[in-house]
Amino acid sequence: MEQEGQSTLDVIYENWRGYNAKLQSCVTPLTDEQLLLQPAPGMWPLGQVLQHIILVRAGWFSATATATGPWTPASAPSMSPSPSCVRGP
Repeated sequence: MEQEGQSTLDVIYENWRGYNAKLQSCVTPLTDEQLLLQPAPGMWPLGQVLQHIILVRAGWFSATATATGPWTPASAPSMSPSPSCVRGP
């Protein structure tokens, strides 16, 4: 819902930052071992699930913020289960 005095885009940016802060606070305390946990054979490890969330959010934002066309999964970087990919270098 748009708040008085704020444009729709301002509200989107504000909510985006809040969600990112919540996501970061959940991921930061996780160890490499936790990020590599795989709930069952054939299922993605936690780190890969987080990468998926991050990539889809970035793709949505990129497609929404630009006029170059929609983001597609084929244009995304490969999703390796490496914990450093989730937390950064």
